[in-house]
Amino acid sequence: MPEIRVFPAAGEADEVRSLDLYNAIHPREPASLSEARDWRRQQRHSELFLAELDGELAGSAHIGIPTYSDLPTGKAYVLSTRRRHGVGRALYAALASWAVAHAAEAMQTFIDDDDAESLAWAERRGFREVSREALVELPLAAYEPRPVEPPAGVEIVTWAERPELARGLYDVAAEVGPDIPGDQDHRIEPFEEWLSVHMQGVADRPESTFVAVADGEVVGYAKLTFWDAKPETLFHELTGVKRAWRGRGIARALKHAQLNWAKEQGYATLRTSNEARNEPIRRLNAALGYTPIPGRIKLEGPLAQ
Repeated sequence: MPEIRVFPAAGEADEVRSLDLYNAIHPREPASLSEARDWRRQQRHSELFLAELDGELAGSAHIGIPTYSDLPTGKAYVLSTRRRHGVGRALYAALASWAVAHAAEAMQTFIDDDDAESLAWAERRGFREVSREALVELPLAAYEPRPVEPPAGVEIVTWAERPELARGLYDVAAEVGPDIPGDQDHRIEPFEEWLSVHMQGVADRPESTFVAVADGEVVGYAKLTFWDAKPETLFHELTGVKRAWRGRGIARALKHAQLNWAKEQGYATLRTSNEARNEPIRRLNAALGYTPIPGRIKLEGPLAQ
């Protein structure tokens, strides 16, 4: 029988080993060490596990409880040449044990929608789909800047230009969050914690956060985040408009401001994900020229015994 050893990461060397393995298995979604560490900073609790098969690194897993939910999110990944030896099962057991110790009764995970093997593996263990994230990309080489035309009385500025608008950004996030399909169970953190977790990470910069303001009130914003492991690509993290201001072209004006800025700064690609049921923003992205790439499935399942 093969010998499998699963253990928590201890120190930077283990962090790097795990990250190198993750990036080898997920080349489309690479992460840098600073990004991996910032993800852990943004969790209330987290852990990183490594798995060795006959003394050689075969797999890894991470799990965390985010600040906005009590449901842990975990992911196990095993080298293709080391699968079908029980490594994934052992990592799943370690994640489940950790989750039980943190009073959880279930966990969620994400699987690429073109990874049929991993999806089948999770479904055999009782995981079921709860939502889908459609991913789209826009190459900027051929993109022609478009006019930024908000409705009358609304101006588009950057957060860098108006740092005092932070509380207004929070108010938009608090109103928009419950309206995003698949995120209805998420809660918003207290202001200072929300600011640290969602707006002051290694990927966040005030100059790439565009804000719609009407008579001093923040009525919407759109945020681009940076990708250290893929520096030519920017990611649309959120485009949100208060309910009373929707349907007036504010989201489109914010998007145009983002695209024009990214083009001017010399970035090659913009990427975003939208829950598959979020039809308004998906239609807007399609009209702007974004094209589909493989997305992700969010699943929820039981904790292994």
